[in-house]
Amino acid sequence: MTDIVDTAEVTPELTVEEAHAKRIMTPEEALAASLAAFEHRYHYRIMIAIQGRVRFLSHLETVDTLLGALRRSGITLALSPGMRPKPRIKMAMPRPVATEAWSDILEVELTEEIDTDQFSLQLSEVLPAGLVLQTIERLDGVYASAASRVAGATWRWSFGTDVAHEDLERAVGTMLAADEATVERASPGKQARSVDVRRFIGDMTAIAGDEGPVLRAFVRLTEAGSAKPEEVVRALGVLAGRSFAPLRTVRESIAIAEPGMGGRVAEPELVGADVPDGPAKPWGAC
Repeated sequence: MTDIVDTAEVTPELTVEEAHAKRIMTPEEALAASLAAFEHRYHYRIMIAIQGRVRFLSHLETVDTLLGALRRSGITLALSPGMRPKPRIKMAMPRPVATEAWSDILEVELTEEIDTDQFSLQLSEVLPAGLVLQTIERLDGVYASAASRVAGATWRWSFGTDVAHEDLERAVGTMLAADEATVERASPGKQARSVDVRRFIGDMTAIAGDEGPVLRAFVRLTEAGSAKPEEVVRALGVLAGRSFAPLRTVRESIAIAEPGMGGRVAEPELVGADVPDGPAKPWGAC
């Protein structure tokens, strides 16, 4: 019997060194690959204000509400791959229930490019009351989500006339001079633990007002966590030897760090100018 010989070309086996060499890309090759991957993807960043009764929605309810508005606007959201595709939509930072927001960040990916002015017009017409469109911008090139780069947020608490500005200012001075300010954090189903609020405070100031003083503070978000807004007020009261009860809590803005080896590398102080009358004019306002 004649042996049958396979005349197909046989690929020689690679050594371990050769296999690694073919698999590992240089930084320049990795950047080029990332740029190529996002060349035909359409990411947009939407800035919105959250006011009125809609502030009582939870984080997930807010996302669902925005998702419904995006669909009614006529644009088509891109879907994630896999067996259960989901719309590519992400908010930069969860918002505590009942808290207002003046410049929250929403990022979406669409299936096609659309003029930002046209997109703004379509979306602003279908947003429910309390969700106010600020800006929409196209994100080009290599993309890293804002949610992965949040460095902190600027918060604002308004107090009534029963809180003297001098008392609040004195408490702020004590907070900034303190080495630590610890409060207990109780979570459902978990044992209470101590949180040092001071380590997360970047800057803090008290502002006098006709309707009572206003407290503004930048609260860092680090790899070790952050402090909740109510914990900041509670810690301030502990240091002052009295309680402070804010009438209004607002997240003025969210600070986004530039991409870097350390992830959240920005170390900003108080972010954004004081805006006594609320957020900037919405898109399309005269």
